[in-house]
Amino acid sequence: MARRIWIFIHTARSVTSVLQRIMATKETPIIQERRSRRRVGRTHLFVFLAGYLLFAGLTGFVLSKQSPSDRRENLNVAATLGAVSGPLTGAIARNFQSCCLEFSMKLLPYCAGVGIAGLAFHFLALPDRHPARAVRLAIWALAVFVWFGGGVLSLGHALS
Repeated sequence: MARRIWIFIHTARSVTSVLQRIMATKETPIIQERRSRRRVGRTHLFVFLAGYLLFAGLTGFVLSKQSPSDRRENLNVAATLGAVSGPLTGAIARNFQSCCLEFSMKLLPYCAGVGIAGLAFHFLALPDRHPARAVRLAIWALAVFVWFGGGVLSLGHALS
């Protein structure tokens, strides 16, 4: 029994010394720290906020140019703030009238599909080099543009 304990302790010391030597060297492939890089970050938030502010401003401008009777009936402030809802903007502007809501619901799967694809593209196993980051950001910007562009189409239908 004592012999087994001695072998166990000797083996543990040997393994510990080997691990200490490995950790002391800088070029070990076993214990290299991998830099974790966020793929969705502050820049993506800024792109989304810029798209929202641009399209909300456009929505507010277009809705302010209506006749006074149309302005009284429509939910202009709600539609301007609700521009974040993308293709539902036109339905919000017309107080969810059936034709506008139906058109918005027809646009929603296409806009949401592009938006989800743009977000999912960030989680593909691409290298974290500069061109891959630029491609990810460009695809995200396209997805944001399509989402808010659906709002413009919906608003165009609602105001026709």
